[in-house]
Amino acid sequence: MCVLLMACNKMPPSVYVAQSKLNGMIVTSVKTVVLPLQNLTGRQDDFTFMDDILFNRITSGSIFEAIPQGDAAKVLEGRRARWFHKIDPETVKDIVKKYGADFVVAGAVTEIRRESPMALGISIRLLDGRTGDILVSVTHSLTERDDETVFGVGRADTMLKLGKRIIDASVASMENHFNRRE
Repeated sequence: MCVLLMACNKMPPSVYVAQSKLNGMIVTSVKTVVLPLQNLTGRQDDFTFMDDILFNRITSGSIFEAIPQGDAAKVLEGRRARWFHKIDPETVKDIVKKYGADFVVAGAVTEIRRESPMALGISIRLLDGRTGDILVSVTHSLTERDDETVFGVGRADTMLKLGKRIIDASVASMENHFNRRE
């Protein structure tokens, strides 16, 4: 019974879906530019490992095909769109055109706590390359204890493990609302 109660404490990602924009969409390609995650935590912290986890998750076992971002972040800086939530449709279209992609994934780390209990929060968005519109937005946060069962089993004992779990859950939530049609 204790295990059941602990498992119920886990919060799923919060997902916004622009269903009206997805309903009529026929997708034959899902080449995606993954922009580096931005820091909205207010802390000077190195979380570049999260960029690698996100890129790798999108390239492996995902319905999306991530393409190397190169200097895509410079396109944002040149447009004064330094924050992922202020990326205008024209900037999205420019990135997609430059890299031969269909979609852009942009996001931010919203919470990071390295001291116990470790915590991590992210927000990621899937943007349509044709229109620049947000198709799916996922916000999620986890602590090291969220997947713990009994006696510490399942606990994320490193920030890397916590990062992998939060990215896996977030991208899976995004994929659940996006049907690829060939």
